[in-house]
Amino acid sequence: MKRPVALFSGLFISASLCADMAPLTDDDMSQVEGSGLGVVLEDFSFHAGAETDNESVFRITGIKTSDGRDVNIEVDNFFIGGKDSASFVDNGDGTTSFIVNPTGVNIGRLNNPISINQRDGDDIDVRAPNKGVLEIAQPELKAINGDPVWIGATMDPCLKAGAAECSKFQSREATADYIGERIDIGLELNAEIINGSGDPEDSPLTIYMKEAVFDGSYMRLWGDETATGSEIEADQRHITLANIRLNMYTPEIYIASCGVDGTKCGDAVHIKHFALDLIVGVGEIQPASLSVTSDGNFQLEVEALPNPTTSEGSRRLELIRNDQSDGMTWAATDKEFYENYYNDTIPGVKTKSNLYIGDPTISNPTFETAGGLKVGDTYLGTSRIEGLQIQYLKMTTHDIGG
Repeated sequence: MKRPVALFSGLFISASLCADMAPLTDDDMSQVEGSGLGVVLEDFSFHAGAETDNESVFRITGIKTSDGRDVNIEVDNFFIGGKDSASFVDNGDGTTSFIVNPTGVNIGRLNNPISINQRDGDDIDVRAPNKGVLEIAQPELKAINGDPVWIGATMDPCLKAGAAECSKFQSREATADYIGERIDIGLELNAEIINGSGDPEDSPLTIYMKEAVFDGSYMRLWGDETATGSEIEADQRHITLANIRLNMYTPEIYIASCGVDGTKCGDAVHIKHFALDLIVGVGEIQPASLSVTSDGNFQLEVEALPNPTTSEGSRRLELIRNDQSDGMTWAATDKEFYENYYNDTIPGVKTKSNLYIGDPTISNPTFETAGGLKVGDTYLGTSRIEGLQIQYLKMTTHDIGG
């Protein structure tokens, strides 16, 4: 897909070569097929809630414990930056401090930006027939052996080698000559529990992810009033439907308990490789809906698959069959539809999510683990979840204060 940024780049190159420029005619403009926007943030860093800047600390109040005590949650030291934006430092007295100093990072680049597009719902990887779909997407994943999935036998060597050696990422690593496009991100959470004397009891937590890559992630939104497949007015809904794919890879995650001032950190859970490929919603085959309840709470719901024994389910299955592209027979019958859904073989889309948590240990966060475990460290064992499918999901926020 051509984007406007490609046109701007072309004009810049023409100017640098001292070529003559002339206004585009109507005929010239009629040949331009660009759509959507490309967003690039160069040398970007963000830091909010440093200990010396109490005005920018994000606070959640109004929460109470089961015995009626007030709880305040503070989000402090939230930062986004480039490689080595934070570190755990040995103070030399048996204590460790978490120091934040964000460096710059490029988020996207001109030939591979974050894109905001209007997609055709009839595209095979969108599957929202006859709809215009708003898509906000990270740079694409490269396919390896034609398969861009995260987890599987072909991807284990890529994960274990680390992000720098993994050729499927479009977002480039930082080098001596380039600040990179992989993000360090972290924050400190502190739960203050107010006891009877008015003095708070602090429960702090520090989270730090290094060189995170989100390539292949997207959110797709469209409005739909006939998601049930029915033309009957009483069956129609006026809601926002969504498909969400969250891809994330990071070679290191630290989760530690530190003092509210970032000092005196204890042992940390250290994950050496973390990969997530989360699928929430599959076109109109199994859409997710975003809505607000009557009492003002946010609700995310992933529909259950159509039940062929009900009239509504039968209508939805018929709609899916009728909306297949020419020559597609993956849902020629109800049985073939379910087989392809559960086997993750629907052309163009994924239905299964995967999670990989590599080599988690509990150790001092200043210890360099590349050479192996230190005596006394606790190794928790690599975990992986493959082929997870959301059959039905309903998440609703609730007001727990007051």
